[in-house]
Amino acid sequence: MTLAPLTLDDAVHTADLVMRIDRPLSCLSLDAMLPVIAEQAPNGWSALLEATCRSAMTLLSCTAAGVSVLVDEDTLVSECVVGRAVYAQGSRYLTDQTPCGYAMAENAIQLFRYPARRFAWMQRETTFVQEALVVPIHFEDAEKADMAIWAMSDDRQKQFDRQDAYVLASLGKFISLLR
Repeated sequence: MTLAPLTLDDAVHTADLVMRIDRPLSCLSLDAMLPVIAEQAPNGWSALLEATCRSAMTLLSCTAAGVSVLVDEDTLVSECVVGRAVYAQGSRYLTDQTPCGYAMAENAIQLFRYPARRFAWMQRETTFVQEALVVPIHFEDAEKADMAIWAMSDDRQKQFDRQDAYVLASLGKFISLLR
């Protein structure tokens, strides 16, 4: 079955975050994860990112999480990927052809529904991504983000909410402080 491509406006559903019923936020869970992530700092940036992405998967109950880094004006690299999208680790993408590039250009958290229908390279997924939540990461007082942390779900029952956005933004801020 071939799916009709979506326009970017059809794929971006950030406004839905406000309308969804939030699940209870467990600050204790987030607070418990931060020291676990920080313990990885002496082991290098890659270990820190992996701990962060694994924490995101646990806290958001999603099927994949990662961090993408801007390597030049037009190119992002998937620096860390865990979960079902691990095949994308190290992959390079044009910024205008990724959910991360869009979130970074908009300089805001973005929610995508059925992103593979807009971003054709995502159709390589073995499971169909229902939603992707992307948070740009800023270092120090930079005006533009040079990284993004993201989470994806292939579960039709899972819908990201404001609490998920808060947790993902908190994890992004935390790793920006440790960089």
